[in-house]
Amino acid sequence: WSEDCVSCHGLGIVRRADAVAMDLIRRVEETARAAPGKAILVTASPSLLRWLKHEQALEALAATGIGRITLSENGAFAGERFEVGTDG
Repeated sequence: WSEDCVSCHGLGIVRRADAVAMDLIRRVEETARAAPGKAILVTASPSLLRWLKHEQALEALAATGIGRITLSENGAFAGERFEVGTDG
């Protein structure tokens, strides 16, 4: 579930994008259950958002009834960091 850190040239390890994305997806599901009908706002690193789009994770969430998800890219976020909340 980890890989070499590209920022420190392999001196450390970070969680792989797919492992972080699974945490993000679970958080989106939890937030949607806690605030039914509210739009979900996801703020994450560019690499994590690319993974979500490439793997069609948003479409999978929409199939479960979670349809209103807004993505916000934050280049200052490390690859493992994300925030999930309601929009509004």
